[in-house]
Amino acid sequence: MQVFWQSEIDLFSTIFFKKYHKTNDQAELYRHIQPAIDRFIKLKQEQQESFKQKSSQFLRAYAFLGQIITFADVEMEKFYAYLRLLRNALPKRLEERFQLNDEVALEYYKLNKKGEINVEWETEGVGNIASALQDSGGDSYNKGDETAHLSEIIKSINERLGENLTEADRLLIEQVEMDMIEDDKLQKQAVNNEIGNFKYGFDDVLMNKFVDRMEQNEDFFQKFIKNKEFRDIIGEYLLKRVYKRLSKTVSVKQLIKEGENQNLEFKTSLRWDVKEGKANKDLEKVILKTIAGFMNSEGGQLVIGAEDNGNIVGLEKDYEVLGDADRDKFERHIVQLIINFIGKEYVQFVRITFEKIKGKDLCLVTVRSANKPVYIKSNDREVFYVRTGNATTPFAVTEAVEYINSKFNLPQ
Repeated sequence: MQVFWQSEIDLFSTIFFKKYHKTNDQAELYRHIQPAIDRFIKLKQEQQESFKQKSSQFLRAYAFLGQIITFADVEMEKFYAYLRLLRNALPKRLEERFQLNDEVALEYYKLNKKGEINVEWETEGVGNIASALQDSGGDSYNKGDETAHLSEIIKSINERLGENLTEADRLLIEQVEMDMIEDDKLQKQAVNNEIGNFKYGFDDVLMNKFVDRMEQNEDFFQKFIKNKEFRDIIGEYLLKRVYKRLSKTVSVKQLIKEGENQNLEFKTSLRWDVKEGKANKDLEKVILKTIAGFMNSEGGQLVIGAEDNGNIVGLEKDYEVLGDADRDKFERHIVQLIINFIGKEYVQFVRITFEKIKGKDLCLVTVRSANKPVYIKSNDREVFYVRTGNATTPFAVTEAVEYINSKFNLPQ
């Protein structure tokens, strides 16, 4: 804490701790943080962003720890109260999300039932949900069904655990769900893993998302962190919903914009050799190596019909060399290759879909991480491949043994 803030903090804390609970005079509180706001405005943009980031980190950590241990540092408590209001009062960029916070003083707000009213979700004029978040088969996300389901969960918690969750609590759960759906890391984990493996990373993210919003509803947060049964019910509900919505295949067009990375590979074709202008069955082995490498790593996605730079080629030539094939025959051919060269039991880790871009078909092979080592059968021997960076690499015997023992938790 900077020394020249001390007098401001002392004045602020005197009002906050002695008068605020009685007078609720926010204008007087904000008057004592205005000098700090003025100093913030004079900072360079990168300094402003750094201050916001560090202050947010401190507030989340202090509030979280305050739920589980007792602090005896009066000056630190003063600083927390001061910084909390200051952080929320700082000028915001247009792209910064609106949050309910101290400006409406939720912790001092008392909700009283004045009557009942039928509330319906207004859909007209609301933007569409991103295609990546919609169910496959054309079924769109139904907000009404979700609200009804969540209401039943809340009713069950109230009855089983003797709680009194309200509409505000339901809103918080929905907001945390949307926070998780927007999490890039979770999106990739959902696509590349079955729900059992997805749960490991999910639990940590779930706690972090509730920590981020704990000031919005501290009473709910305390129940969530202290009552395991309460936490398990909420977690199980959100796990299924988030996984269902994130595990759906994302748009190929969106993936091409991202470019190749450790979990995304582009291949021009399955069998058609663009350079030679003829069929080349050896190219199929390249596809299989990539699939096996993903299975032995964190999973990933393979786009067939696009060049490394994202240029769209399509599957027309592959269709021709496979004998006037179509999407169904192309998919069956890939599945048969997996059965022949990797193993029938590994087909379950692959999902194959198609998308038309610029009038051309592209194939998306989504590969989940396997639960045991995967080998490519080639010339009477087996080769072990792993995805490393943007490449698929064969491992020597010693490397493979060490990696397999670590990755699949096999006994030494």
